[in-house]
Amino acid sequence: MVALDEEDERVLDHLIAGGFLTPDEIKTTFLDEFLDGELTGADRARVEQEIDRRVAAAQARQQDWNGPTAFDLLDRAFDHLNRSDHVVAVHNAGFTREAAMELVATECKERGGSRAGILGGVYYTQQDVETALETRIMRLGFFAVGPDAATCDAAIAAMMPRVLTRLTAEGLPAGWNGDQGSKIEINPLEWTKRLPEPAGRRRSGPIALFGRFFGSA
Repeated sequence: MVALDEEDERVLDHLIAGGFLTPDEIKTTFLDEFLDGELTGADRARVEQEIDRRVAAAQARQQDWNGPTAFDLLDRAFDHLNRSDHVVAVHNAGFTREAAMELVATECKERGGSRAGILGGVYYTQQDVETALETRIMRLGFFAVGPDAATCDAAIAAMMPRVLTRLTAEGLPAGWNGDQGSKIEINPLEWTKRLPEPAGRRRSGPIALFGRFFGSA
């Protein structure tokens, strides 16, 4: 069987602990997108068995979880932001900051943008989840939308207190240093999310929105 090295182990554990992929998606991502080189049929079968073993162990641990997970708390905060605070909040918005901005900006536009009172967006990426798993710090990116820089600055001033209030109301220790080039930090955060049932993937589309993006650090 192909030997899993330390980096392979880390990636596989993160794919499972992240909680966003079904077991089949974990297999596809790990075998076809991460592992280098060609695998024999026997190798694939053995790696799939190892993935099944680790997923089953994770599901067994999750049965002992009591109360809301970290994701549940974040989801409640994001739900309030989306419904009541004119902020587009998106979970697991792609792997990179660029992909996240494209996805979230598109959703802002579909909700009418600044003309409809949308102040901006807040999000985290798959990389942010990996960082949280390794450091117990979750970082959230954000951006403002508007026709000019002054409007965007005003939107940030209005949006950030709402975001921080919603996060802290759920018991998430969130802070922001006021620097538009830095991210919101939830520190500490022990990332927990239950593995999903099979579901469709999030769609994305092209950006067609003027905006000013912050939280790049």
